[in-house]
Amino acid sequence: MIALVSAGAASARALDLGPLTCTGGAVSAQEAFALDPMALDCSPDRFADGRPFVRAHVAIDSSRFPEGVPLVWQSNPALYDSLLLQFTYADGSRRLVDVDRRTATRNWIAGNRFAVSVPPAAARLVEVDAVIEKPRAPSTLRNALLTDRTSAAREHYIRSLAYVLLCGLLIVPLVYDVLFYRVLRARFMLWHLAMATAMFVFVSSSSGLVFIPFPDMPLATRWYLSSVSLTITIAASLMFTVGLLERRVVPTWLSAYVIVATSALLVLKLIGLLHFEWMRMAIVSWYLVAVLAAAIGAVMLIAVGLAHRIRAAVFLAIGFSGMLLTLAITLLVRIGSVSVRVSLDDVLYAGLVIMVLGTSAGVADRFLVLRSERDRARSRASMLGKLALTDGLTGLLNRRAFDRLASLSDRHGLLLGDIDRFKQINDDYGHQAGDEVLCQVALVLREGMGNRHGVRVFRLGGEEFAIVAPIANGEDLLDKAEHLRLLVEEGTARAISNDLPTITISFGGVVGHGQSMREALAVADRALYRAKRGGRNRSEIDSAVQAGDGDGLGEFLSGQPSPI
Repeated sequence: MIALVSAGAASARALDLGPLTCTGGAVSAQEAFALDPMALDCSPDRFADGRPFVRAHVAIDSSRFPEGVPLVWQSNPALYDSLLLQFTYADGSRRLVDVDRRTATRNWIAGNRFAVSVPPAAARLVEVDAVIEKPRAPSTLRNALLTDRTSAAREHYIRSLAYVLLCGLLIVPLVYDVLFYRVLRARFMLWHLAMATAMFVFVSSSSGLVFIPFPDMPLATRWYLSSVSLTITIAASLMFTVGLLERRVVPTWLSAYVIVATSALLVLKLIGLLHFEWMRMAIVSWYLVAVLAAAIGAVMLIAVGLAHRIRAAVFLAIGFSGMLLTLAITLLVRIGSVSVRVSLDDVLYAGLVIMVLGTSAGVADRFLVLRSERDRARSRASMLGKLALTDGLTGLLNRRAFDRLASLSDRHGLLLGDIDRFKQINDDYGHQAGDEVLCQVALVLREGMGNRHGVRVFRLGGEEFAIVAPIANGEDLLDKAEHLRLLVEEGTARAISNDLPTITISFGGVVGHGQSMREALAVADRALYRAKRGGRNRSEIDSAVQAGDGDGLGEFLSGQPSPI
């Protein structure tokens, strides 16, 4: 007996009942079962009957399945109120099975299906009748099939593994969308995140994997999740496409078209969820029209992107190709132009895989482009900022940069330097020589202070320089001033043409105690004036501040000039 069943199972093949089914509408289950099978509708529109009860009848070839092989009836678990299955056998006997929503959830099969065991009988199965009350979609009747139990179990296992891998694949763009958005906050990444999230929800709910963590989930909840998430996937993909393409590329009229198409899609889905009886079946056709309009919008967006040679549009074209092909096949099947041997759900899942891979590549490409543009913009801004704060002749910080300093803090000092008799150098040797002197003095000051932290050297204008540096006390500030004064005198003598006289500089300084920079500059300027008045080539630190330092240096500190 086991050998016989195994041999029979091996030779059994799944029978697609959809193309063989004829339908008829009624106002009650009894009336539906009483309909004459010969009077049922077998036209391409047979699944669009809007009456409360729809009967589907199919005759089974008696030689299709070997005798004694356990069979199962499978279909799409779209939402319905009630479902009765009647199995008729060759000896005239009949078996009636009441398939409530709980049965559909308990007996789910990977691949958007549920299974009902065909009651065993001594004779072969010859007819299957299904009476469904208020179906929300025609797929429950159109996608019905008959197969043997062994093949169904094997297919369920293989499909479950495939769908787990698919869901794992869909998690990847969720992770890198979040990571990318933290680096570059572009709106199109949020749309892609919404699209990938909705796609993950759709696959997990449509395939039935959602029943693994939530085995008691009602059939209605699963149907709502599947239906709404697919709509959000389509809507988010359109908005993502608009955002991914450059704003100046997409015409205003096309953006408006996409918004209208997306809004219509969402509104029709909302109406479908409200279950208005008078449009229960018609809303499915209207929804497909809205999906077609959305697909046209996607095609136009991609065409515009390709016409403007936007590289991301190439990835979009690849990504959307699978979904557009799926839509085309679905429409052709709906109007009866073609019949396919593979499940439309499998075609849809394949389209989703291509879509998520293509759009993810588009996101990565656009991310790199935008990040490169942002880095270049920041580099230009930084360069312009530096230029705005840098003296064009000497390369030191300029007066604008100095004016940004609000105060002179403790343990810091300000030195104000002025080249001695600089006007005479300009008058006697020309402005080009004067510029040479300014550049050399700037170089000596910058190198003399070294690269120590907190040191800033400014050219305030003309022959006037300022230095802000951390110090220990007033004596330390004086030492720094004298060190720089000597470096200017010795360094410029070696570096500048022998035709020029020895270049010297005078310094005035002030020790910081939290006073405003304007106040500190005024005090340092007075100290510089005393140095100039005392014979030039001198360094003086403000006396009033020094008295508060407690270093016992007397009324003021001054640097004595070197012999000239």
